[in-house]
Amino acid sequence: IVRFNFRVATGVDFLDSIIVDCSGDNGGAYTTLGAIDWIDGDAGATQVSGKFGAVLPVGCLTAQNRTRLRVATDYTGANEFFFADNVEVRAVGTSTLIASDPFNVFPGGGTGLWTSGAWVSTGTPTLTAGAIRLNGATDAITRSVNLAGSPRPVLAVLSFDMTSNSADADESLEVRVSRDPPTLPFVSLARFIDDSTATRTFDITDYLSSTTQIQFAISSGTLAAGEYYQIDNVN
Repeated sequence: IVRFNFRVATGVDFLDSIIVDCSGDNGGAYTTLGAIDWIDGDAGATQVSGKFGAVLPVGCLTAQNRTRLRVATDYTGANEFFFADNVEVRAVGTSTLIASDPFNVFPGGGTGLWTSGAWVSTGTPTLTAGAIRLNGATDAITRSVNLAGSPRPVLAVLSFDMTSNSADADESLEVRVSRDPPTLPFVSLARFIDDSTATRTFDITDYLSSTTQIQFAISSGTLAAGEYYQIDNVN
């Protein structure tokens, strides 16, 4: 696995992106593990922090492993800095897919240790071409998953594919997690704004429990006809 803590300065916005790659041949060829390109530091006027975690693919599990963080776009303006800390690359044995939903059906699809039989919806999320589309002001989907494995997982990763269409800078989607709702409130892992298409990966090891809940929700703005965020392949 590879994981690290990060923070960005207030000048960072959604035009600034960091890519995390790995190589199994001393840098001859790299595989992208994920991107950190969804942060709008200006909106909060504070430094934004988070955690990145990913399972290394088989091709990177060699004695010639290299892991790199690279600037993909921008990071050239005033007060635009990315800080990484506590970087860890380690072998932890086999990885296990705990739960998965490719959204072939909705709300009750998917396999694995989902502890609720279906996604709970508010608003009017719709199944469109094998993905879930959210574009109403109150649209949200939530589902519980059992992450209380034995032995306790060293790393728990949430990944999903996200696309958006014609979303404006004031129209946002949040991905949230809670270890024990409603006793513990949902924590925002990321807030996405504007158009974006990518596979997203998050370290959710801090939220392991038998009642962990994952939520995707429109968090601001009113999306017009033809504007939407779309979620697929939640793992």
